[in-house]
Amino acid sequence: MSSSDFENLQSSTLEHEGIHYKIEKQAEHPNLEKPFPFGFILQLVVESKENGENEWPTSDESEVIKGFAKELLDHFRGDCVFLAFVSSEGVMEIMCAAYDPDPIHEHLTQRIESENHPCGFQYALAPDPEWKLAFSYLDGTFLENSEDETNEGMFLNLGDVEESKGPGFDALDGQDYEKAIPLLNEQLSSTPSLEYDIVMGLALARCELEQYEEARNHVNRGMELRPEEPNPPRLLGVIQIRTGDYDRAEKSFVKCLELKPAYACGLHNLACVYSLQKRRNEMIKMLKLCFALEPLRKFDVAADSDFDGYRDDEEFQELTSMDGFGFDIGSIARENPHSHTIRVIIPETIDPIERGERFEEPVDEALSSAEAGCVLGGGTRIDLGGESEKKCHFDIGTDDLEQAIPIISSILLNSSCPPETFLVVNPVGDSPTSEEGERIVPISGEV
Repeated sequence: MSSSDFENLQSSTLEHEGIHYKIEKQAEHPNLEKPFPFGFILQLVVESKENGENEWPTSDESEVIKGFAKELLDHFRGDCVFLAFVSSEGVMEIMCAAYDPDPIHEHLTQRIESENHPCGFQYALAPDPEWKLAFSYLDGTFLENSEDETNEGMFLNLGDVEESKGPGFDALDGQDYEKAIPLLNEQLSSTPSLEYDIVMGLALARCELEQYEEARNHVNRGMELRPEEPNPPRLLGVIQIRTGDYDRAEKSFVKCLELKPAYACGLHNLACVYSLQKRRNEMIKMLKLCFALEPLRKFDVAADSDFDGYRDDEEFQELTSMDGFGFDIGSIARENPHSHTIRVIIPETIDPIERGERFEEPVDEALSSAEAGCVLGGGTRIDLGGESEKKCHFDIGTDDLEQAIPIISSILLNSSCPPETFLVVNPVGDSPTSEEGERIVPISGEV
């Protein structure tokens, strides 16, 4: 990236809740779609040493920060696309769309640890597969949804209960493909409004029965009916993989992802092609994007024979491992108004109701009576790897560690907690999920 790349930026200003923002962005949207989606967003926050109008960095300070951005983008060439600079309240944010987060994270961590940078900075990398964040900065709409706390897309979609479309689809759902075909053909003449769904159902049934030519004809009809849908080219790619036509399969999956970039199934399929073609690095990148969208797709990849050639590959094993991968049932229910957080780590999987009755409720009652703190909430860890350590936890806020710790320890011991239970103390502001806080306190209550 040359120094001229930042010379013709479009500059605009806006005010939101009394804060003034200056946005400097590219005159035209970058092409984020080719060759594959830049499925992450990189945010670097640089604190300005000298501020001028509206608490924005001075022009000299801005040039230093932009020079730092140029240096980083040169290093990340091909893995980052610059989006915008955003100045406000003594900081300048550098926003980029990112392709592979791992080398970016590794490089920035090394820069911070070695203090090899002209200005102090923090950074964050987050999945942004549909580029909602990316384009919000380019369009200047990034503040409009700043208070949206719904976190849509952060939760598993367990599916909606739908009314049956007919006996043909019921047979298809039951994987009785030979039964499904005549029933779907019968529905095709009686319910023309469902033609697209029916022909794609027929395509799937024919494909599973290895009747590939008939399946291809149904897929082609699906593309004619709905050229904007990603599933027909995806299913065509599956047929081409099964018939050994990997080059055409790759083109079909790329077409599918052009229609729907944030499509984990399509990314999984494209990774299959790369695995079969021995294109390891491209396979790994597709799997990273796939798992960022749907972590549970690791189960599908683990059972997919298309990846058998990489079962001994260490990075593939690490990427697809389920060890330590799971979910917390329950979470921190409220912010901590106190100076410290105490996390109680219990090395057993205890359901939330039992955890609350045995530990959280008596601890909260005792701490409240002594005015020594309160329980914030907790979680029970459900691990999917099978070999990872089982545990649950709950969090406590307190301003008086010397009074709170003996109370907590006494109740834990009286409630027959496992002997390996321990406490982790962190000042508020540090991650309460860390198990390496300032002090690890045994439940004996010693401070």
